Amino acid sequence: MSNILETTSFLLILLLPTCFPIRASTGNGSPPQILLAPEDTFPVEGNLEFSCKGTGFPEPHISWFDANTLKPIDETAANIHINQYLGRLTIADPEEKRIYSVYCNISNTVSWVVSPVVHGALAYLEHDFPRFPIDRTAEEGDIVLLECQPPRGNPAPTIEWLLNNAQIPPDWGSISPEGDLHIREAKLQHTGTYACRAKNAAGERISPAAILHVKRKAVRFLQKPRDNKATVGSSVTFHCQASDSKPVSWRRDNGEHLFDAQRVQLSPNSMTIRNVQLSDSGKYICVSADGSSTAEARLLVSAVLKPVFPQFPTDQNATEGDSVVFLCRTSGSHKFSSYWDLPNQMSVFPNDHIGNISVSEQGDLHIRSVRLGDSGIYQCTVDFDVGPVTRKAVLRVFPRLTPKDALPLPPVINLPPANQTRLAGDTVILDCEVGITREPETGFDVMERDFESKQSNIFWVRGTRSTGGLQERIEFIHRDRDPRFSLLPGGGLKIEAVMVEDTGNYTCFFQANNGPYMQSNWTSSLLVLPPDSQPSLVTEPTDPLSPPENLRVQNQTANSVTLMWNPPNIHDTNQVSYWIEMFHTAEADFGWQVLQESWPRNAIRLEPLQPNSAYYFLIRPRWIDGRVGWASAPLGPIQMQYGHDQQSAGVSNVIRLERMLLQVISSTSARVIWSLENPVDAIPAVTGFSVRYKEVPLTKCISAYLHDSTFCSLRSGDSIKTRLNIYQQKLNTASLRDTQGVSLVPHQEPEMFADVPIDQAHDFGSSWSTTIT
Repeated sequence: MSNILETTSFLLILLLPTCFPIRASTGNGSPPQILLAPEDTFPVEGNLEFSCKGTGFPEPHISWFDANTLKPIDETAANIHINQYLGRLTIADPEEKRIYSVYCNISNTVSWVVSPVVHGALAYLEHDFPRFPIDRTAEEGDIVLLECQPPRGNPAPTIEWLLNNAQIPPDWGSISPEGDLHIREAKLQHTGTYACRAKNAAGERISPAAILHVKRKAVRFLQKPRDNKATVGSSVTFHCQASDSKPVSWRRDNGEHLFDAQRVQLSPNSMTIRNVQLSDSGKYICVSADGSSTAEARLLVSAVLKPVFPQFPTDQNATEGDSVVFLCRTSGSHKFSSYWDLPNQMSVFPNDHIGNISVSEQGDLHIRSVRLGDSGIYQCTVDFDVGPVTRKAVLRVFPRLTPKDALPLPPVINLPPANQTRLAGDTVILDCEVGITREPETGFDVMERDFESKQSNIFWVRGTRSTGGLQERIEFIHRDRDPRFSLLPGGGLKIEAVMVEDTGNYTCFFQANNGPYMQSNWTSSLLVLPPDSQPSLVTEPTDPLSPPENLRVQNQTANSVTLMWNPPNIHDTNQVSYWIEMFHTAEADFGWQVLQESWPRNAIRLEPLQPNSAYYFLIRPRWIDGRVGWASAPLGPIQMQYGHDQQSAGVSNVIRLERMLLQVISSTSARVIWSLENPVDAIPAVTGFSVRYKEVPLTKCISAYLHDSTFCSLRSGDSIKTRLNIYQQKLNTASLRDTQGVSLVPHQEPEMFADVPIDQAHDFGSSWSTTIT
């Protein structure tokens, strides 16, 4: 046995020295390093040369690779020369307009390293510009785009813009990556001759020149005064609004500028005459601030006193079985006759009784035990010598819900968390305020909702670097919890001494278990930078905007609803957009659905909505593309009507326009002419016409992104009606992601309009017309 052991020991001693030379060689070597990396080269002529040098032990070997194929460059090719000693790659007689992409590999027995990919080619620059600027005329404040696409070349040419043969100032406009010049707000000093200049190693090229002419913005009237009739002692208002947003002035047709200050009230966009006298009859002229534009209207004063409505009907909402009273009473020494028009076109007079509807001797309309079919427009008409005076009101009747029909609202996260970028060591607070949830703004009897009760549950989930991107719930009570994380009383998350590993997404969940299981959640991102990072990279959340006030229904039809609200009380509301959410009781499992993330205006129309169901809405203001602020109180339930408005349908079947024509009078005005189909039947239902129009920028007509611009032209072909339908569809359509077929109709402003009242002396068989400017 001892002999065997000795033999084994002897064999081990013999084997070890055999491995040492290799390990000693590896242990004493050093990995290669690049001392001189190759660089891009674009000579005008000659050969392409790339240099690459490195160091290491043993002496490293330099190889060159084709970056496109990732294969070694063929040294046997006739035009390829590799100098191993100098680390140089030479490509002789390179092909024209071909770009060579290479990199070097430096290796020895210890390791290897590669350089970045570099490019080389013979420099060239073609002469022709695929796109170049063309002459433009713009008004002050317009957005101007001058196009330019540089000629092809190697290397890719850079673009500069010239104004009157000199390079434009840095603040003149912005140059897009494609080479286009964008001037965000045209000024008079922007007028001049423009050209773009392309430059690279092969030289420079200058595009054909174009002239930009910027004109002063012409003042137009967004709203013009219209003729009025008034009685002695009444009040009358003329409205006049100019496009320059400056106050207008007024004068009489006799040149008189002075008005009785005790009776005439002037505002920037209107003039009101109180206690009208016979001497006030005549023409009133609205004058723009710069005096360049005028608009006029006539006032006809009658000596007959116009009835005053101390009590007039107002819109009402009611539930099946309720009783409703519409007031319509006049005051004055003279006794005026009155009557009511019902939604079914039937007229009822004082002391009449029709079914559940009656009119009192004083003129009030009473409806007992209202039914769904009683919904509609009720109109009170008072006759007097100058003509009839009407007041309208809308009655909306909702079905009476039983307790089993009522649904609790999903919980509302009033102030959501905001994205943040912070330095390691900071204390971070992610908001998730749920502690001041408000009830819906309605008197409708809904089930009790105690959002702050023990039936509610708030928790946070994170997916960060420390979790490997996996989602995990943050523990606040468990003994193994991270003491840096704590839940604030309102529902927010506080992280002390934040670390780089905390970078990731954080989601606040708010569950309410009263009735059906419902929850809401909101996710924000947190980026934590090392403590030595630049402070300018840190983005703390801005102060949240206060909730919108007076969220209300402005208009409602059988399948649409128009919402309006007051903007936050800040100086510049142009910096505010709105986050809009909807809860549909017929789709309770979806919870709060986001309709819009950045709606630009404080009014919106939603359509089509599902009939025979209820909706809730809430609005959150936000800084444009920035932090989302506090939520409004939910508005609802808004009950969609059963069926459709029979009265509207009946009227629309009677009133139809035909032979609509548009005649161009000058470069700034046109005449609209139209006729009524079956005027004898339609005239009793019409009090006037409203012609609404807006200016379409020429850029929309020639845009490459608008495939059908027929509405921009007055050429023959499709009828004006067809073109207007196409235009209206393009204007009114906006899609909603994942929102069950509901669409948004933008509330476009400013919109110009001209009202054309019905003249009883007009021949109803002839056409109507008006001039628009």
